[in-house]
Amino acid sequence: MNLNQDSPYLSLRTRQYQEKRQLFDEIRRKWVADTPEERVRQELLRRLTGQLGYPAMQISIERRAQRSEGRRNSIQRLLRPAPSGNPMGRYDALLFNSEGKPILLIECKAPGMSLNQAVFDQVAVYNQSLNAPFLLLSNGPDFLMAQIDHARSRYVFASEIPSYAELLELMDAER
Repeated sequence: MNLNQDSPYLSLRTRQYQEKRQLFDEIRRKWVADTPEERVRQELLRRLTGQLGYPAMQISIERRAQRSEGRRNSIQRLLRPAPSGNPMGRYDALLFNSEGKPILLIECKAPGMSLNQAVFDQVAVYNQSLNAPFLLLSNGPDFLMAQIDHARSRYVFASEIPSYAELLELMDAER
């Protein structure tokens, strides 16, 4: 599925500042460096907030996530509580519910970058301390949307990104 089919990059606000190209981030209300990954993030967030009803006020962008020491595969991370790890990286975006609980962790990659196991593991590591029940990875044209099924210690992948209302229904169904 092409995430950018309804909103081409040309719709992003851009400017040239001190010989560097910048994009305007509507959520943070500031100008940011125009990079391929940033373009993917901006287009994805526009789709989430515009077409799918995700509340922009409940999205945090580029904050520090905790990463634990050692390497375990994604499912093994599900089976252990989040360790108090070292601050090592920043998540791209995180959606909170109205009570301030993380519900969707988002990781963006530049177009052409593979959404492979290493990328998925990166997001799973960030999620150890965040404990969001949903993960979303995108490189622009492609995405992976997964819900964590703690009862069966597995990830359940979706073929589409749910609307915000559908995401909340999925959370309620799991309780």
